[in-house]
Amino acid sequence: MGIVVNAAKVTLSTIGRTAAQATGPLCVFARFENSLYARDSAGRIVCVVAAGLGDGTLQARLPGALPDLPDSIALAAAPIWTPPPLPEWRNADLAAGLARATATRPARPQGVGDAALAAGLSALNRWASGTETLESCRDLIGLGPGLTPSGDDALGGAAISLRAFGRAMLAGELGAFIRKHAPNRTSAISCAHLHAAADGEGSAAFHDALRDLVTNGDFTSLARIGASSGWDAMDGAIAVLSPIARR
Repeated sequence: MGIVVNAAKVTLSTIGRTAAQATGPLCVFARFENSLYARDSAGRIVCVVAAGLGDGTLQARLPGALPDLPDSIALAAAPIWTPPPLPEWRNADLAAGLARATATRPARPQGVGDAALAAGLSALNRWASGTETLESCRDLIGLGPGLTPSGDDALGGAAISLRAFGRAMLAGELGAFIRKHAPNRTSAISCAHLHAAADGEGSAAFHDALRDLVTNGDFTSLARIGASSGWDAMDGAIAVLSPIARR
């Protein structure tokens, strides 16, 4: 099991469901200290990560550090990671968890686009409440700096949480919206994460945080998702789950 690189095999611990759909040789197009991104001939993107970065639907996780891999790699079979379902929950559990997440959220550093992000999250909340259309949320896509902009993280967190908490119709509507607009409004890497979120799957750390909402957890897993991506994704979850908790 693993990645075969010029006949040299690098063992994988796990591979996410979305990453496992990639076929044939992959071309590396972005490198970071503990991860790299590669795409297959059909444009499917995989993120190869060091063990410490954890599992995720786009991730091919190594058992240790990221080695110096060439620009052309191939994926071999590995155990498939998929997010576990949430435990049974009540609206009161969710409401309490959302209140704890809101109170726990670190202060956001002030930056360009903060007002637009706040407006987009409010529009997302109104959409989930049934008083707004998703078109009002379009400006969230690609909003903010970074590998995955804050607006994208929020939309992804919203899509994953709706699916996880059993709101299939809303999740399907948001997923279709993401698939329609993301390719033309954000980067290829962020678009890949958004498309995975549209299917209801993200990183293990974010799924752990959704579990924290209904199990009195502490949301520490969110700090493992980029500089701010974890909490940006939780902002999206809070926006769409709050109307559910009130019902």
